[in-house]
Amino acid sequence: MSIPSTSSAGSGLPAIEKLQGSTNFDTWKFDVECILVHDDLWQYVEEVPNPEDTVARRGDQKARTKICLLVENHCKVHVRKATSAFQTWNSLKTAYEDKGINNRCRLLSTLVCLKLNMFNSIIEYVTELMRVANQLADLGKEVDDELLAALMLQGLPDKYTLVRLALENANTELTSDYVKTKLLQLDDNKAITSTSFTVSNNSALTEKPKKKFVQRK
Repeated sequence: MSIPSTSSAGSGLPAIEKLQGSTNFDTWKFDVECILVHDDLWQYVEEVPNPEDTVARRGDQKARTKICLLVENHCKVHVRKATSAFQTWNSLKTAYEDKGINNRCRLLSTLVCLKLNMFNSIIEYVTELMRVANQLADLGKEVDDELLAALMLQGLPDKYTLVRLALENANTELTSDYVKTKLLQLDDNKAITSTSFTVSNNSALTEKPKKKFVQRK
């Protein structure tokens, strides 16, 4: 099994996976944006600098070079003729960011079908939900936050029924951040069905101890 090439293009940041194509464009785009922001170069992706500004032109070429070094060789065909960071970035977006209706429908279908039992842990489940929601936002179809929170709860298996009910009936606004935080606090290996939950006045998820019964002789 081959390991994808990684690089940080000399930024001093942790290495990232190079652009493979449309399969990892969404993650790659965010990672490269972080690198360019860290290096004070993101402005050159947003607009072409004044050609008479020598300092800006130097920064622009530095940004363009970093982007090119973070793509695999088979992707470089799309950027070889680009002369600025702006052109380089948008050439890659045109090639690999699918904003068509079919892609939006595919992502929406994926989002509503995600279930916790498809993943090894709660954190993997929540991460994938947020990743797909972010992809839709990038395509101009931001998911309503309350709907996203409801989808997080809808994807929980039966053993989380008490947890889901507690969160749905909490005396607080149902947001994706609230539900995500509460789910990540849960131990995925805990037998949820053996414990009853309630929501306190401050809407925190708390464990309610079981009553002990002593048999009379």
